[in-house]
Amino acid sequence: MDGIEKDPDALRRAGVTSPGDVREMCVMDPTGDTRITWDANNTAEVDNAREQFKTWKAKGYLAYAVKPNGDPDKQLLEFDPNAQKIIFSPPLRGG
Repeated sequence: MDGIEKDPDALRRAGVTSPGDVREMCVMDPTGDTRITWDANNTAEVDNAREQFKTWKAKGYLAYAVKPNGDPDKQLLEFDPNAQKIIFSPPLRGG
């Protein structure tokens, strides 16, 4: 489902039972903002999102869960497939 816009018809056609099933990772990277979406009820999509999470963590990015109202929740050390939104920030570099 990666790349599908969050309009109810597109989600229904993709087999998502509810827009609440859609989760999202946002990565602030040199290209701007990369978004990865997955359906929490789709094992293949959850596995893909987990691999993406591991890739960004291995590059030193920090992951944070965000509450549904947009407030910060907590730093994530492991992938949480049920987090509504995960934001990655690039590693800090000292100077």
